[in-house]
Amino acid sequence: MNWKVPLTVAVMLAASGCEDKEAYLEMQKEVARIDLQVRSLHDSLDERLASLTAQASQMHDRIEKANTSLVALESDLEKYLGARAQNVGAPFGRLDSRIEEVGVQIRGMRTAVAGLNERLQALQKEVSRLEEDVRRAPASLPPPPASTAPPALSPRR
Repeated sequence: MNWKVPLTVAVMLAASGCEDKEAYLEMQKEVARIDLQVRSLHDSLDERLASLTAQASQMHDRIEKANTSLVALESDLEKYLGARAQNVGAPFGRLDSRIEEVGVQIRGMRTAVAGLNERLQALQKEVSRLEEDVRRAPASLPPPPASTAPPALSPRR
């Protein structure tokens, strides 16, 4: 249910029993100011959510590129070091164990990047859910008549 309709009705009922026109006009101005603040907040939230979504998407793309690069690097490094170990001979047999250690470290890095990727996807789902919640927020009241419109307020920062 739109919360502004009951608010408008309540203001109108209060104004109908009010003897003082000044008080009625002041209430009408206050409702218009509140409406402007709600609109400003809604617009600000939309902008920030759009920015956050774009940043999350960029981060997701970068993490996937990094993960792909790590896989290629691991493969190339294992091939290169494996070939070097075979060419050098027995005195450098320990190089095989070092290659395995580096491979294990790279696999660990790949696992860590995959974990970050999962967390980023969860964050992106949460941002999408928040965007839907903002879109479902009630629409703002129509602006008051031009003769009683308050001066424009600048949004607070």
